[in-house]
Amino acid sequence: MVDPIPQAPAGPGEASAVHGSSTAADGTEANAARVDEARRRLLAGDDEGVLALGGEIAPAGEVARLMGLAALRQGRAAEAEALFEAARAELGATDVGLTVALGGTALAAGDLETAEARFRAAQAEAPHAAAAAVGLAETLTRRGDTGGAVAAWRHAVGALSAATPARFDSWMLSLPADVGVAPMLAVARALAVSPARDQGAFVARRVLTVAPGDAAARALWDALRPPAAAPAAARVMAGTETEAEGKAEAEVGTKAATRPVHHESPAQADADAATAATLLTLRAEALCQAERAEDAAAAARAAIDRDPTAAAPWHALATALETLGAEDEAIAAHLAAVLRAPTDPAGHQGLARALERRNLLDSAIERWGMAVAADPEGPDGHLGLAEALLKGGAYRDGWDEHEWRVLHTDRPAGSFAQPAWSGEPLGGGRLLVWRERQGLAEEVLALRLAPAAARATGGALLLEVTPALVTACARACPDAVVIPAADPPHPETRAEDVVSQVPVGSLARLLGGEPSTLVDDGPTLEADPARVAALSDALRDGQSDSLLVGLAWRAGPLGADESPGGCPEAPDWADWRPLFSVPGVRLVPLQAGAEAAADLVRLRDDHDIALPLEPVLAACADGVAAGEGEDALDALLALVGAMDVVVTVDSTLAHLAGALSVPGIVLLPFAASWPWGVAGTRMPWYPSLRLARQVAPGAWGSPVGRAAQALARFRADDPSGADS
Repeated sequence: MVDPIPQAPAGPGEASAVHGSSTAADGTEANAARVDEARRRLLAGDDEGVLALGGEIAPAGEVARLMGLAALRQGRAAEAEALFEAARAELGATDVGLTVALGGTALAAGDLETAEARFRAAQAEAPHAAAAAVGLAETLTRRGDTGGAVAAWRHAVGALSAATPARFDSWMLSLPADVGVAPMLAVARALAVSPARDQGAFVARRVLTVAPGDAAARALWDALRPPAAAPAAARVMAGTETEAEGKAEAEVGTKAATRPVHHESPAQADADAATAATLLTLRAEALCQAERAEDAAAAARAAIDRDPTAAAPWHALATALETLGAEDEAIAAHLAAVLRAPTDPAGHQGLARALERRNLLDSAIERWGMAVAADPEGPDGHLGLAEALLKGGAYRDGWDEHEWRVLHTDRPAGSFAQPAWSGEPLGGGRLLVWRERQGLAEEVLALRLAPAAARATGGALLLEVTPALVTACARACPDAVVIPAADPPHPETRAEDVVSQVPVGSLARLLGGEPSTLVDDGPTLEADPARVAALSDALRDGQSDSLLVGLAWRAGPLGADESPGGCPEAPDWADWRPLFSVPGVRLVPLQAGAEAAADLVRLRDDHDIALPLEPVLAACADGVAAGEGEDALDALLALVGAMDVVVTVDSTLAHLAGALSVPGIVLLPFAASWPWGVAGTRMPWYPSLRLARQVAPGAWGSPVGRAAQALARFRADDPSGADS
């Protein structure tokens, strides 16, 4: 029976059996005390003590849940089900933890059909719930559904891996710890007589990895393992095999797999298998780069079949699975790679990123730390750790790690003659804040600390910025001298009163780290007021009382090349319909180019909503895409500045709106990039912006709906309404 008491933190959306609300569902202090006592006894293994708490009073809510778990652990399935049903009457039918627990009672009673239905229902509500995944896998195993069981166990491994601290790695070798040698051999034997014979060899090799001295596993591996296949693998990697060759190789492989191979040299067999695995791994990587993820996954699995002990094929498989959206399997593959090469930082980095996509930040930080320990001098691990720490609000440690970025910049501190600034007042001298190689969004974000730097030095600043930002930055920072970044540097950088220098990305660490205490409400970019006024009048088209709302639905604000940040490549306009029905709103597309035009054609044809591309926006887009620089970006800033509100996905445009202090609503993916944090409707860098987050990966309907509600409150002259 599956132990209903999780040994690791529950996955997202999964109700934990032992970490429920400390406030009694029954509503009294006495019942709250009973809940705490029941939880204490359950964790101590005192099942009879938990059940005794029922006494003569019919238990309800959380007490009933805990008593049901105690009964289930004792094998008293009928009693447990009655208790869970009592809990459901109090806690509601949508409680995922209770659905899983009821699946456990059906499994214990041998009602496998009901158990499967309940576990699948729980997974539908919480796809990453570890207990539901394990329960389904165990149920399918008992039903004899070998293929379904293997797939379910992979899903379960991913969910368990995501929720299990790194210190438990030794328990997690591609399958959960409680799946021992005997069940693995049983699965291998079942696969051996099925069309998935090669998977049987793979599982048998896994058993030998865990228990190399197991005679039964060795005999099964000898009977099932494929022949040495380096020449065939070379053709597979190159993609030059013909269909006839593929069939011939399959026939040879089938015949060879059934003949005794005990006379073959084990060392030679392992060498040939390793060669084939290497070639197949290379092909998997090439296929992934060619955006053929399914083929890449197949090639990676074939490489794993050849050499299950190598880490590289698991890396390749994880990458392909991530592209396919199979996050649970990808996490399991990352973990398998780590277990096979624990000193390889790439494995820890891949697993850390996968955990971050689940918003499992503590586990990700732990993994980033292991990547740094594996390669203390490599900047990638430090920078990944920095962003994870900053996302979680650990600013002091995060900014320290963030200093490793200087190894990636094109402007080392030695480019300037002045000494490096260490945060001290400069006695009237000027501080040079210089631009680093980074994206426009990162530069705009870092420049939010320029006013705080001026206060700390007690003098004016010399700001070196991307040339396209010079005019807008100078308007917003009249006390600073703003110069364009150049190579060699602008002559002003050699002025006698410029007594110290600092890269813009180091300001946060030197100023104290907490952006909420450093960032002002005012703008750090300012658009041309005359342009703003002219655009506002033109776009309102005589409707002076309408709310002018700029809309950006793709990552690139105007066709610019930038990271998508979890945003959709193309919008599902059905999710966006609430925005189009807010009364008194005039929507202005803040995207242009061929892709945006195609999006708007679909919006018109499929939903009968017409949002034409404004000519001025198209001109801005053409200029930015052509790299024309300052005037094109100034035109864009004027367009954004003309809006009453901006609604945008995470993009450079969101940062520009925030730096202009334009009110805005940023639609964020489930796992947003680090500046936006992990929760909340506000962020310290841009006080004018409000945040609407996905509640589940890929679900844009919820944040769009909240944005529509916020627009209605903006329309009612209540900008604070976007917070709810």
